[in-house]
Amino acid sequence: MQTTSLPTGINLKIDKACRKFIWSGNSDQQRMSMVSWDTLCKPKAYGGLGLKDLNVMNQALLMKLSWGVISAKDSLWVRVLCTKYGVNNSKPPLSLPTRYGSHMWKAIGKIWLDTMFSVCWSVGDANGQWNWALFDHFLPHTAIMKIASIHPPSDLLGPDQFYWSHSNKGNFSVFSAYYAISPPDNLLHDSSWKMAWKWQGPQGVKVFIWLALHGRLKTKAEIARRHMLINTECDRCGALIEDILHVLRDCMVTKGFWSQVIPVVMRQRFFKAPFKEWMMNNLQNAWPIYGVRNWVCFFGIAIWRLWFWRNQFWVNGLAMDSLSMVNDVKARTEELNSDGACKATGVAAAGGLIRDHNGHWVAGFGMNLGTCSVTMAELWGLYQGLILAWNKGIRWLCVEVDSRCVTQLVKNNMVNSNEFSTLIRVIQELIRRN
Repeated sequence: MQTTSLPTGINLKIDKACRKFIWSGNSDQQRMSMVSWDTLCKPKAYGGLGLKDLNVMNQALLMKLSWGVISAKDSLWVRVLCTKYGVNNSKPPLSLPTRYGSHMWKAIGKIWLDTMFSVCWSVGDANGQWNWALFDHFLPHTAIMKIASIHPPSDLLGPDQFYWSHSNKGNFSVFSAYYAISPPDNLLHDSSWKMAWKWQGPQGVKVFIWLALHGRLKTKAEIARRHMLINTECDRCGALIEDILHVLRDCMVTKGFWSQVIPVVMRQRFFKAPFKEWMMNNLQNAWPIYGVRNWVCFFGIAIWRLWFWRNQFWVNGLAMDSLSMVNDVKARTEELNSDGACKATGVAAAGGLIRDHNGHWVAGFGMNLGTCSVTMAELWGLYQGLILAWNKGIRWLCVEVDSRCVTQLVKNNMVNSNEFSTLIRVIQELIRRN
């Protein structure tokens, strides 16, 4: 691929295999392609995934060879090629003789003209000023203005030098060559794509947000748009059209979820905004919600889980009430890991840490406990972790404890009178706090 111009048929087959892997994975069953290949090949900042079109990438890699012929005149491989095919590389020609030659030489000749159009010269030695009278009437105004911005020749500048016009530093790169020869496209910068990929959370949720912003979730409205026979009514609430906004916000089941979180004074603005504006405002935290420590994180996890629950109902008939949905999302935002240990002498200690949804450290603690059992040390670690989370303003927390005994003691509503009972009651009171 770096030395040969691949046939178009080969490129198309490889691109097809890439598309199948993206949407179907290792499955033999072909799944629906939700976003076009041309869109996937756009940069992330313009709504794509930054994938490369194989045909354009092939040309960009061949352009690297042709640039080497121009810039590395003294290298052995360039001297061998130029001598073999009778090319004077002291002054690069506008075309190469490619009627006869190897596959690599013909590939270089195929992309040679595009490379020459990307080469610019920096004027060096010779003294004087621009003699405008000799050429200004032959050139368009845009070319005249370009020449006016170039410093006239001077002996102080050394010999003339060429540089790559598609790079600020004048150095060739395959990346700049790819976007120099890719088909022209009116790419409009949209900050929403940046917000999707800047979202702090699991990569799978980022991809889901990206698909949602494209409007390409497999809702019934989207399936019908692709001319497949399907009843577009919502299975959960009976609305006539089940589109993205309906699934993520306007369905009666989904509204019950958001009503558990959104304050009454903000609900009208939250439920009336158009889809794109609604997504952007929540991803930018333009509508901070009281009581939610990280609303941007919560919102991303929430819409991802809302889509999961919708699919669970559609495929398996499994329904979940709004309160359970809220608790599910809450448990996925912050995480507490606590532990306790005890030496053979009976001296015990406890510690733990709180991590955010991305696994990053938020807070931690460690404490000496004197002499006690391992179970008591585990309970103290859990208690101190919950106190730390509450003082940090964290109200929704997923707790991980490596002691089944502690888990059963805390979950048991009937607390027996023993050495652990006081600490268990305090922990249960902390868990019940809103």
